[in-house]
This record gives sequence, C-alpha cells and structure tokens, in this order.
Amino acid sequence: MERDMLEGFRAAPQQERLWSIDPGGSDTPFRTLCVLELSGDLDSALLRRALDVVVARYEILRTALQALPGMAVPLQVVCPLVGYAFEECSETAEDLLVAAGRAPLDVTKGSPLRVWLVRGHGGTDRLCLALPAFCADELGLDSLLRALGSTWTAL
Repeated sequence: MERDMLEGFRAAPQQERLWSIDPGGSDTPFRTLCVLELSGDLDSALLRRALDVVVARYEILRTALQALPGMAVPLQVVCPLVGYAFEECSETAEDLLVAAGRAPLDVTKGSPLRVWLVRGHGGTDRLCLALPAFCADELGLDSLLRALGSTWTAL
C-alpha cells in the first residue's frame, strides 16, 4: 500500500488557532493588508525585482498550508520559487482596500502574497500588499516593508 507523504513544519499556535476558526481555502477572511503611498518617479520594473528578491529571501512569503486526509491541522510547506500575484491598476485607495479585502488568497498553493500597484497622477503611486494572517501580523508586515525598502534602495 502506497502512503502519501508531506514534508513541512508544524504550524505555530497562532496559525493553528486561525486554521481552527476558518479551515483554509481561498475565501479566508483573515488577512494582513497594507497600502503605501509612494512619491516620485516609480520604476515598476525595479519594484518587481525588489519584490522578487524579498520573496526569495523570506520563506514565509512562499509558504502554503497543506494537509493529508485525516490531519486536523496542516503543515507549513515551503514552496519553490514561484510567481506571486502582481497587478497594476488605477483604482482609488478606498476601492483598492475593498478589493484587496475580498481578493482570494489561496493558502494551500504557491506564494500567498498579492501585490497591487496603483499608478496615480502627479507622481504619487500606491502599493498595496495582502497576505493571509497566517503569514504576517503587523510586526511581520513592518519587517517585510523594511526588507523591501532596503532591497529596493540596494538595487
């Protein structure tokens, strides 16, 4: 008899709690959102390169929750480098937050990171990041933004 195997790391207690409240899937309402206002002449290709470096560096940005049949709580499975959702749009910040709050975040596959770049007028753009709450809380998001900023500056 062939046995299914899954390699991963045990979920932290906070992650287990979130899973017990809303067991996975792309409709999970628990997410961390951030909107940054960026001023000046933004090079979106440079922004993408900085995001690519940060996603490669931090495993949590490409970690999925996966379980075998019968498992009550999934494991954290670090996925290989894959793309993340990146979209350029022209919505207002308010509309963007509503859309980001409703956008599916699939916690079972690939990178859970979703990024929107809102191109504004007059040199003001907005960057919105969305992650499932199992990936980042307020402090984690702050660390992510610092890493993105230092990487962007270094490129």
